[in-house]
Amino acid sequence: MPERIPRLKIALLGILTIAAYGCWNYAFGVLLDPVIADTGWSESYLTRVYGSSALIGGFASVFSGWMLDRLGSRFVFSLGAVVSVVAFLVASSTGSQAVFAIASGVGGG
Repeated sequence: MPERIPRLKIALLGILTIAAYGCWNYAFGVLLDPVIADTGWSESYLTRVYGSSALIGGFASVFSGWMLDRLGSRFVFSLGAVVSVVAFLVASSTGSQAVFAIASGVGGG
């Protein structure tokens, strides 16, 4: 008989996933003006980067699903968390538009 997973663990994982995903998606509009003020980059450039990261995420979901099926959720979610944190740290500390775009695509996608 399969082991029962406590409902609290499932609920906490759901909240954590939504919070992690939502930080990039829901905070974008709030952070847009401060990023423009800090970097001097145009709003159109930043929204293109944001849109591109969403597109990358859509394509990456196919590969992520394959990884989940073969490697399990614990490894894939842990790897995704580490990669996203590192990518967003790079994106937040760079002055280069190219590095920002790549790091945002990796972290947000």
